[in-house]
Amino acid sequence: MLNFDKQQYIQVHSPQIPINLHTRPKMVELEQLSFDVNDKDATTVLVGMNIEYYGFHRQKHLLLNNKSFHPAAIVGAWSI
Repeated sequence: MLNFDKQQYIQVHSPQIPINLHTRPKMVELEQLSFDVNDKDATTVLVGMNIEYYGFHRQKHLLLNNKSFHPAAIVGAWSI
């Protein structure tokens, strides 16, 4: 949430939903997330999403995202 008058932001929730594409089926159950937003705290609400890809190399998980490949998007925006 953003409050432009106070020049501040408030992070409400940052869920992480791991999906292992190697061992799980490619179809994933739909998941709904709901959040209560206090309109006194913000003037704008943004919902974003990014995808992090990991590989396994030498017994370590390595982040495969880089500057040229980092899928992210704003998937919703509301003015309160």
